[in-house]
Amino acid sequence: KSKNNDELSSKQKSTEIFLCLQIRCPDSHALLFAEAPKYGFEVVDITKELSDPTRDGCNNVCCSWGSELECVLLKMKSLSRTTS
Repeated sequence: KSKNNDELSSKQKSTEIFLCLQIRCPDSHALLFAEAPKYGFEVVDITKELSDPTRDGCNNVCCSWGSELECVLLKMKSLSRTTS
């Protein structure tokens, strides 16, 4: 492997995606959680973590509009993969 490939591989392993959405179809929402590992992602619902105004660093302004719009916040991160 070249140095550039190693650096890219390291960045891909630490990739995190934050997705804010409304659940319009519970079946599709469940499918996202079920299928994500097949594509190398772990999906975690962090809605409550980031909407808690008592959380350190939140300053009582954490995503109040998100709850008003009935949004959920998901964190998707790359699963580590073994290479051959």
